[in-house]
Amino acid sequence: MTISSLTLALLTSSMLAQEATTEIAPPAVPLHPQTELTGGTMSEAQAAYDVKHYTLKLTVDPENKHISGVVMMRAEIVSPISYIELDLDPRFEIGVTTINGKRTTATSDGGKLLLEAGNELAAGSIVETTVAYNGVPHVAKRAPWDGGFVWAKTSDNKDWIATAVQGNGCDLFWPCK
Repeated sequence: MTISSLTLALLTSSMLAQEATTEIAPPAVPLHPQTELTGGTMSEAQAAYDVKHYTLKLTVDPENKHISGVVMMRAEIVSPISYIELDLDPRFEIGVTTINGKRTTATSDGGKLLLEAGNELAAGSIVETTVAYNGVPHVAKRAPWDGGFVWAKTSDNKDWIATAVQGNGCDLFWPCK
């Protein structure tokens, strides 16, 4: 009898989830309505570029239920635009942002993060953006059915942290299209 890798992974995940019994949750802050719209119609600004690659560098602080990260995105401009529009839960504070290595102004408006290019980005060009951010992420109420972070402890009091984004999308904890 052989056990497939998927079966073994599912069994291991199930055992780890059962061992992580002590749920630790900061006070619940409801999701912004824009963050709940995952899977909706793409805006004209987001349709103007095609993501080729993301790099996510994330620092997780279990004691304070806090994360800080830097997301780098490489994209091809499909039609001319003067800003890059990303989705990000507005509970996060935005730090330094860049487009093609130059600092840019970023405006956070209800779940939309706008990075001003300073000039028109031409169709066919490749752009690279970075966004530094930090804050306390949304906590999943019923992971994996509800999205967010899961902060728990194992039976030997070690941190057990997971994310669930299938229903709500990655903008729960990192800037993305």
